[in-house]
Amino acid sequence: YSREELINLSLYDIASPDFSSKILEGMQKTSEITKKTLETVIITQNEKKIPVEINLNIINLENTNYVYIIVQEIKERKNKEKRLKDLEFLVYNNPNPVLRVNSNSILFCNKPAQNLFNIQKGDSIPTVLQESVKNVINHKKSDEFEITFNNQVFSLNVIILPEENYVYIYGRDITNYKESENVIKYLAKFPSENPNPVLWINKDAIVYVNKAGEELFKAKKGSNIPNFLAESVKNIF
Repeated sequence: YSREELINLSLYDIASPDFSSKILEGMQKTSEITKKTLETVIITQNEKKIPVEINLNIINLENTNYVYIIVQEIKERKNKEKRLKDLEFLVYNNPNPVLRVNSNSILFCNKPAQNLFNIQKGDSIPTVLQESVKNVINHKKSDEFEITFNNQVFSLNVIILPEENYVYIYGRDITNYKESENVIKYLAKFPSENPNPVLWINKDAIVYVNKAGEELFKAKKGSNIPNFLAESVKNIF
């Protein structure tokens, strides 16, 4: 609409019919509390719908009350809210813990996060996460660390997106991985207990072979390196 056209229209003329009642209700309440904020949709001349936030204020001038209305387009904000809701819907059923927090409290947490940290939306950030969240917000740099919680080991990614003042925390249960890692370290330290063949060699001969290696390679400590390994060993040394 042009300015001249808009002057001759009321808010009811440009508001979506579905939301006209909100405007009337808002004005009625404003007369009681002097201020009211509501969201509605206005319709342009070409019938394009635009989401807006309407601030209704009562101003008294010379003993007469006037309704002062400020209309602000919120399309970008509504789109962002929708993306967040869609994202939260996707992660809600994620089997791993997912949280969204600001510097003080929890804005979102899915069921695994609720169970793991015994938290709900609106609660304070768990103590075990506070230092990481504070550093990520202050330095605008993501963090990754491991925690042991309720006899489970979790890898946690703490991520902040550009121009946002809240943090996403994604957890992954790595308990089984850590147990396997410990077994591998143990077997590397005590190869004689490894059920798989293990050989330690230098460039000339075998310096150690466990029982499984002896049976597979028909080799003993001090034996020559098996022919099928000799070329690879030569390239290494």
